[in-house]
Amino acid sequence: MSAVSVRLVLLVTLVVSLTIRHQAISASAEPSLDSTFQSVVQKFVRANQLTMVRNPYKPDSLLASLTYFQRKECDQPSIAMPFRWNLEPMAILRELKKTGDTHEFWYFDQHWQQERLPRSAAFVWWLWYSAADALGQSDFYPSNYVLAIVNPKGCLVSAEPDWKQLWRK
Repeated sequence: MSAVSVRLVLLVTLVVSLTIRHQAISASAEPSLDSTFQSVVQKFVRANQLTMVRNPYKPDSLLASLTYFQRKECDQPSIAMPFRWNLEPMAILRELKKTGDTHEFWYFDQHWQQERLPRSAAFVWWLWYSAADALGQSDFYPSNYVLAIVNPKGCLVSAEPDWKQLWRK
């Protein structure tokens, strides 16, 4: 590999990493980002004809950002929990889930039905869409938020909403 090629690769890497870092800093500096994503989730739930259920937690609680909604085919409400991909949600999920409840993770156009969020995969997708957005090639807003959906035991969901629309431009 020639010296010019190496310098070009290093320059591109530097520019992409600085752009991504700038987006990460500006996203974390937004003071109302938590409430904004929470309101987007709530609007999305209403737009998909799901009934909102009152959140039992106080507004100053860590769990105030949860969105409870009722599916027609379920006896108990489901819970939508937004959280940043670099946080560990399992302690909160264990607190929220009752025996037999299931959960799944949504992030951009990715969907994981497993016990733990693959945070390295979430980071790769965040990196991918941040770089694509910086180049004007992404259909999604670069967001640090993952959505966990907790469904009650015995709830067989017939038609899942298209959760990836939460991140679509």
